[in-house]
Amino acid sequence: MLVGIHINHKKSLTPFSKGYIDILEYNNIDFKILDIQDDQFWKKFERLDAFIFQVGHTSDMLQIADSFMPIIYNYVKIPVFPNFNTLWHFDNKIKQHYLANYFNLKFVDSKVFWDKKLAINWIKETNFPLVMKLRGGAGSTNVTILRNPNQARHLINKAFSEGIKDSSFPGTWKVKYFPIKKYIHNRMIWAKRKLLREDTSSYWMISKNYVYYQKYLPNNNFDTRVTVIGDRAFAFRRFNRTRDFRASGSGKIDYDMDSIDKRMIKIALETSEECGFQCMAYDFLYDDENPVICEISYTYVDHAVYKCPGYWDKTLIWHSGHYMPQYFILKDLLNVNLVHPNNQY
Repeated sequence: MLVGIHINHKKSLTPFSKGYIDILEYNNIDFKILDIQDDQFWKKFERLDAFIFQVGHTSDMLQIADSFMPIIYNYVKIPVFPNFNTLWHFDNKIKQHYLANYFNLKFVDSKVFWDKKLAINWIKETNFPLVMKLRGGAGSTNVTILRNPNQARHLINKAFSEGIKDSSFPGTWKVKYFPIKKYIHNRMIWAKRKLLREDTSSYWMISKNYVYYQKYLPNNNFDTRVTVIGDRAFAFRRFNRTRDFRASGSGKIDYDMDSIDKRMIKIALETSEECGFQCMAYDFLYDDENPVICEISYTYVDHAVYKCPGYWDKTLIWHSGHYMPQYFILKDLLNVNLVHPNNQY
């Protein structure tokens, strides 16, 4: 058996992809590192029994994946991760909005406008505060709260003129939302790249000629992240950043399994089965007392899932243990029994 693993846009392996290699090596399964820029890529591809491309949130990675993954989905007959159902809406909240509407999924109420006049008229009648998001972004980037129609009108005008650049939303990178050490570290990396005349940002897409809103859900001091891999559900709670309404990227994680709302586990498992997702992380909030999905993403920080004390299966039976998510992804993709490495992370 030979598994192909594609590198990222910086010609290296992501930490998540290195996790695949750790498991493959531990189980004596051969793998090959691939790069679409290699003239021999398709020739090497012919020898593969499975293929993995852990596409990340950066504009560069999304652009690369969009250039050749459709060929694999349409013309190649080997197991692929992520598959089409899992990837096509990745890091695009508008696509997820339409997917949720089609399947009548339990998503937070949201609106998409492609017409400026319709958006302007709508904000005159809707209730505030209101959450506005760009189509992509992770770790609470590209998310802002609108307190009144004037704020909303300002961003509508910008979206339907020059557009809004990724990571330039109001409040996205304020120091108060991040631990000071993390903020300084990120700024030092940025300064080094600037001096070396390297690309200072992999997030360069412009959001233009649309606006996307979600209902503001007050009294949510945390969200619940449920990660479904196959028919297994891992879960933890993430508490909001200090003086902020956002939890994603806060690092304030609670792994108490007894605090998890089992309705969220059931919704996540059912959604993954209905939509044909191989792997999906769901972010839940409460609308009054009802759990609703705010965002989904097939990729995430692997060690956060590993630290979960176990998982629920599709019958909501609990299974104790710490597992690398790559272990179950590979087990399902290759359809083989694997041995889990010890002492990870």
